[in-house]
Amino acid sequence: MKVLLNPLLSVKKIDSVSICNRYTLKKMLIVFFLFLFILPVVYGDNVKDSARKVISRIDQAYASGRIERKVYLDSVYATVNLLISANINFTNKEAIELLSQYRKTIWDEDNTYEQKRNYYALLSSQAHMTSRMGEKLYYTEKIDKLERAANHNRPSLSALSSLAGYYDVVNLPEKTIELYERSKTYIDTIPQLARKEPMTGKNLAQAVIFLHFTAAAYYDLGKIANGDAAAAFMQQIVRIAKEKYGKDNNLMSALAHVQTLTAIKGASVVKDAGKEWKAIQQMEALRNSASTPQERKNLIDPNLDFWKLDYFLMQRNRDSTARYLEIYRRVIQNSGKPYLLFVYQDFKAKALYNQGLFKESADTLKRAITILDSSRTLIARDIDHILYAQAEAEEKQLLLEEAAVKQKATERKLMLTGLALGLLLLLGIFIIRFVRQRQQSRFLKFKMNLARNIHDEANPALLYAKALVRSQATGNSGEKAELEKQIDHTMMLIRSLSHDLRSDRQYTIASLIEDTEQLLRKLNSDNSFTYSIIKSLNEKRFISHYQYSELKAILNECITNTIKHAEFSKIEVDFVQNNNRLTITYKDNGKGWDGDKKSEGMGLKNIEERINGLNGDYHIQTQYPNGYSIQLSVLLR
Repeated sequence: MKVLLNPLLSVKKIDSVSICNRYTLKKMLIVFFLFLFILPVVYGDNVKDSARKVISRIDQAYASGRIERKVYLDSVYATVNLLISANINFTNKEAIELLSQYRKTIWDEDNTYEQKRNYYALLSSQAHMTSRMGEKLYYTEKIDKLERAANHNRPSLSALSSLAGYYDVVNLPEKTIELYERSKTYIDTIPQLARKEPMTGKNLAQAVIFLHFTAAAYYDLGKIANGDAAAAFMQQIVRIAKEKYGKDNNLMSALAHVQTLTAIKGASVVKDAGKEWKAIQQMEALRNSASTPQERKNLIDPNLDFWKLDYFLMQRNRDSTARYLEIYRRVIQNSGKPYLLFVYQDFKAKALYNQGLFKESADTLKRAITILDSSRTLIARDIDHILYAQAEAEEKQLLLEEAAVKQKATERKLMLTGLALGLLLLLGIFIIRFVRQRQQSRFLKFKMNLARNIHDEANPALLYAKALVRSQATGNSGEKAELEKQIDHTMMLIRSLSHDLRSDRQYTIASLIEDTEQLLRKLNSDNSFTYSIIKSLNEKRFISHYQYSELKAILNECITNTIKHAEFSKIEVDFVQNNNRLTITYKDNGKGWDGDKKSEGMGLKNIEERINGLNGDYHIQTQYPNGYSIQLSVLLR
């Protein structure tokens, strides 16, 4: 005969005493007032909506910072257990939505194995209460994976007890025995492990419940000695739990509940009425004890009704049997659990038999057997498979939604980070440009002042020197002319230097090449000749304004002379830089001139003076009557 509810459903990790020890009075008051919201859930008309409001208010208290994370997680866990014990049931999807903030809070932190297990335990318990065994199996596997990962691949006691509970509901005691045999090596070491390691009270409770289902399975199969052995081993673990966690009132009441269930089951199997009634009275005393939590009492009530019915049937007490049979009928009529329907019909058949209604008893028993057979069909198992797949799909959907939310948050962060970096980049560019412009302005101001000083101070002095040279009547006139010429050249250099300092333009060889090419392009608007410019140099090399203007003038002179005097079709200009020396070779394929005759009208004198002013060299090579070339060489300054 089966119990109606899994006695572990409300085994919590903490109770009110441990909460008081861990948190301040202010936090305790917050949790206390939050639990007051349970009242409208239990007594209100729309219990699901009231339950949602309770969890929502706890969520809001945590979001606003009124309670800490630990208090929040324990409060949600305890509250949902209260709802389950009050038989307030949700679909799997509804339960997932109800616990969405709870889940998010757990998964946002690292090292939350215990809390993750609690989350799956709540969903497993909810599935168990509503006979959604496929979902229960799914969450049992989740718990098993978590515990194996956290405990060096040891079997999960939570998963073992949950699976045994599943086999108990679907009346598969042989499966429970197989499960026990596979894990017996580990189960046998629990007393030693509990004394050596910090095994939690919850794990000890899970071991006790698993052994309870094991003993019940042996009893159902008629293996009384094996059942008694499992029950005795269970009592050994209970004693260890009392030694280590005797002050945990919630844990102790849960263990006492399991002990009495096992004792009642064993007595019922061997038809020991006195022992069975004594165990029932012990369970009733536990139910009425002031120290027993209300959620535990809610679980004990249907167990008492069930076993009292079993006892009064055994004693042939018609009135009590009829009373408890009606109570049992009301409890299981909406459960949808085939095996519980079979048990009810079986009880009813026995009651009819006790009344002497043998035919009615036989017909009722046939209906019971038909129900039992249907509960073992493939259809029931298919439903479990469907529920398993549905639970898996619903959790995957939740994971996808969570991933989508995280992706959006990540994209938002990346966008904000990109925007911030962009603003910082723009700000950096602005600052650099501002600083550079300010430095450039200060530098230009410095150059202007320097140019003004050179011009204002050096030019008058040189003009005065030139005047003194002219005023002297004596001396060699040739030397005087040469000195005056040198002063003129110095004044020109100073003017060029002043121009360099005043100008915000910096001249490069590229500027000289570009101006030369522009002049050739302008003069060749009718495409009457071809030209080429060959470069082998660093075009970004700076040159002074004086060098730039003088070399430009020389090249202009060469080009204009070619166009005016030569009969040509091609001009070639070659620029070569070797370290700091620039060599320019100008060629055309005109008629040139006879090297034995003095050239007239080609401005060679002007070119010579400018090259000398640059302290450079030049070399002219004529290929009369096939053109000529002039090579200029200057040291860049």
